[in-house]
Amino acid sequence: MSYRYWIAVALLGSITGCAAPRPSQADAGAAPACSDQLPKKGVSRVYVDIDLSAGTPVASAPLCVVRSGTEVVWRTRKDELVAFELDFAESPGRAINLSRALRTMADTRFHSSRSGDRQQLAITTRQVTQETLISYDIRTSAGGVDPGIKIVPQ
Repeated sequence: MSYRYWIAVALLGSITGCAAPRPSQADAGAAPACSDQLPKKGVSRVYVDIDLSAGTPVASAPLCVVRSGTEVVWRTRKDELVAFELDFAESPGRAINLSRALRTMADTRFHSSRSGDRQQLAITTRQVTQETLISYDIRTSAGGVDPGIKIVPQ
């Protein structure tokens, strides 16, 4: 085999290795659940489950504490396709395009979208210089609840 063939094989291998897709939000199940305790350093994604079985939404974390730059994924249970909206008192960060979330009203109101067998919404938290507590509402057509998120500097 020629020298050029092996260069092409090595180049193709390095290109396909670099093109690995970013983990999807469906992989958020491997991430820890958000809580009122700051996660270990290095945790880049957490999730908040939204339970709609009681008729009004219930967040698994009434207060979600994360560092700046953390991806927070709010999601319904599997096979629960009721859309929800998060309405923040001030902008928590930016929606992540992977969930196809629609942003409106100066980045304070976000709408979930279907992702496989559930509704979900992911936001990367903004950079802060001091602890910032932001209240928000989770709303569905059946009602709402008022949890909060605390963003801590890196």
